[in-house]
Amino acid sequence: MKKKSYWLSISVFVLILIWTVYYYAMQYTGGFADLKDSIVCGIVGLICIVFIVKRTIDFGNVKKCAVGKHPKSEKLGSTGQAACCARIHSRYFTGGSPSGLRV
Repeated sequence: MKKKSYWLSISVFVLILIWTVYYYAMQYTGGFADLKDSIVCGIVGLICIVFIVKRTIDFGNVKKCAVGKHPKSEKLGSTGQAACCARIHSRYFTGGSPSGLRV
């Protein structure tokens, strides 16, 4: 997951959560809040919190190769990660340069 997309998605969910709390607080203090407002705002708030936690956990689980490089394509997932690390380690253990450059 790219850092930019992570922060963009988190900021959107945080803004929705803030707006939901603000809306419900205004309805409640004005005396207009009813059961429907409570249910809808509660569900929206819960969904936002779940997505914020999920995206934060997913962002924290991004692993790097031993030399600190990501695979060429992030779409490959764990397969690309394993291939990247295996390629680097095989060069290192067979006497090749870890950077892949021949000396």
